[in-house]
Amino acid sequence: MTTNPYFDHYEQAWIDHQTDYGQHPDPCIGLPLDQIQDRVSSWLSEFNPLISPEPQATESIRVGIVQRFYGW
Repeated sequence: MTTNPYFDHYEQAWIDHQTDYGQHPDPCIGLPLDQIQDRVSSWLSEFNPLISPEPQATESIRVGIVQRFYGW
């Protein structure tokens, strides 16, 4: 799998979205893995509609976000 230079951008955009730029706690903390993955996938499709729902790049971004912020 190749490394996408924009992964950090997506991860930062995710956490900014979730916490309203640090103003609120992350509402995904404590949720089951499947709910977190659904929320990340939904957000990715809204954030960048040019990425098709489950290509390798989108899956890599989703997995990276879930691992970085939720330890799954």
